Amino acid sequence: MAGFLGIPAPFWGFLCLIVSILYAIFWPKKVVEAKPRTPEVRLYLRWGHSLVWILLSIAFFAWGNGRIVMAGAMAIAGGLAYLAFIILLIGQGKS
Repeated sequence: MAGFLGIPAPFWGFLCLIVSILYAIFWPKKVVEAKPRTPEVRLYLRWGHSLVWILLSIAFFAWGNGRIVMAGAMAIAGGLAYLAFIILLIGQGKS
C-alpha cells in the first residue's frame, strides 16, 4: 500500500478529513473587516481552507487506491485552492 513517510495513505486521508472538519467547525472568530468584502470573497475565506484539506484528503485516498493520476490532479487542485486562499487573505489585509 502506498504511503507517505512510511505511513499508509489512507491514514493521511483521514487526518486531512479531520483537519477539514476542525476548520469547518472552529474557524477563527469574526474580526472587524478593514475593507468591505464581496459575498464571494467572504464565502471563500470562510470555506476555502476546508476545501484545501478535503482535496488533499481525496488525493491521499486516490493515491492509496493506486489512482496516481487522480491523486496528482487532486493534490494540484488543493495547492491551487490554497494559493487562492492565501492571495485572498493577504489581499483582504488592513489597508
